[in-house]
Amino acid sequence: MRNTEENLELVDALVEQANVSGPKQVEIEAKFVEISQNNLKELGFDWLLGQFNIGNERVFGGGGTSGTGPVIDPANFPFVPPGGQPVGSFPVTGGNRSGQLAITANALDALLFGIPGASSLAPGIFGLSGVFTDPQFQVVVRALNQKKGVDLLSAPRVTTKSGQRAVIEIVREFRYPTQFDPPKIPDRFIADDSTNPVTGAS
Repeated sequence: MRNTEENLELVDALVEQANVSGPKQVEIEAKFVEISQNNLKELGFDWLLGQFNIGNERVFGGGGTSGTGPVIDPANFPFVPPGGQPVGSFPVTGGNRSGQLAITANALDALLFGIPGASSLAPGIFGLSGVFTDPQFQVVVRALNQKKGVDLLSAPRVTTKSGQRAVIEIVREFRYPTQFDPPKIPDRFIADDSTNPVTGAS
């Protein structure tokens, strides 16, 4: 290499510095925070209507049938005769879902582990009945207030050389089979020609 004396000294100093220091490693850490919250507020009514006269001595109305909903709990209604069933017997809203029947808290666990999900109704917060009216009626107000929040925090790290590009990946691995060998069923049969003598009873 030919150059001036000053430049040669500069090149010599740069080469010596590069040999002494060597490549450096850098550790990069990135933190990700994801926060989400879902609010669920619902209000429902269960109506019970007894038989009532609709303007004709021979025509009477009723309050629906049992429907596809669950059996009502007499303890939720304010007026229950000694017979044990509330006035009106069948709810008008019997076919509607209420409370936890529409939302199962542990649906994923039930699918994975065979755990039965919750099937109870939302609790009644207020009840009203008219016993000496035409028709007799009862109503139970049900309320649902749920909050669900998820906080996700991840802090992946990567080590690279100084001056080189690095990539951080957050990967969740799921293992599942792509092929399998069916079980072998034996197809051999062993014939049994042995006989047992039969003797008459004495």
